[in-house]
Amino acid sequence: MAYGHAQHLMGLIAEAIEGAQVFLQDLTHVTVNRGPGSFTGIRVGLAAAQGLCLAGKIPLLGLTGFQIWRHKEKGPLLVGIDTRRHDFYTAFFDGEYDSKALKIMTADQIQTFKKENPSVTLRGDLSEEVPALTAVDLGKTAYDFLQRGDKSFSEDPFYLRPASVH
Repeated sequence: MAYGHAQHLMGLIAEAIEGAQVFLQDLTHVTVNRGPGSFTGIRVGLAAAQGLCLAGKIPLLGLTGFQIWRHKEKGPLLVGIDTRRHDFYTAFFDGEYDSKALKIMTADQIQTFKKENPSVTLRGDLSEEVPALTAVDLGKTAYDFLQRGDKSFSEDPFYLRPASVH
């Protein structure tokens, strides 16, 4: 959804739990994408996840969209997430999981970067091939992080720019 998450999120969570035929007390963890993204969307998602964790007395595993893309894609990678302000939140990876650079880039800057680095794969909103992350991607990443003892989870929102209030 581009907009309207807050009105539908809890209903979707209830449907997912019911569809999986589990109860809140059956959950061992809750995983959430903590950004970057819209200020309100990140806050709503984190608040819903934190509420479930409080109610179920279970840990919250917060990952960034960049961590999820890095887990999903190997090799040199530039991930771009549309800011809806005519630019992109970006992260460049040339190694395993550590990002070389987190910054905001315009489409022209991304095109120049890609021309200078042709072996780099573009993902996120920069790619029509694989345009979006799914809940399955989020869950697989959290599971694999847990299995290898990676503790790079956080409950804090991940922003690359402050909120814009009009």
